[in-house]
Amino acid sequence: MEAKQPSGVQGSFAGGTWIALIAGALLLIMLLVFIMQNQDQVDLVLFAWNFRFPAGIGFLLAAISGALIMALVGGVRMFQLRRQIIKTDKHLVETVNSIRATGGEPGKETTR
Repeated sequence: MEAKQPSGVQGSFAGGTWIALIAGALLLIMLLVFIMQNQDQVDLVLFAWNFRFPAGIGFLLAAISGALIMALVGGVRMFQLRRQIIKTDKHLVETVNSIRATGGEPGKETTR
């Protein structure tokens, strides 16, 4: 039985970044084309304010607002998880310290 030969060059972080930059540039070009094709003026009434700007810009602002709201919700969730991890770590340290105080060794089961 023959050993598997390692495949050629493996991917790297720089290669993945390069692909992401190309995809981002293509997305920006598509966004620019979309905005240029939607130049009709539209009215936006927000509470007591009235705005008039191109429809493409309005869609762009709506997408940016949605992305910021999504990022805010994600940030709150990460904060919650971090607090939970810190609380769990404190509880773990307290448990290990109480086991050591009673003469046991952490990681070994004790029978009573």
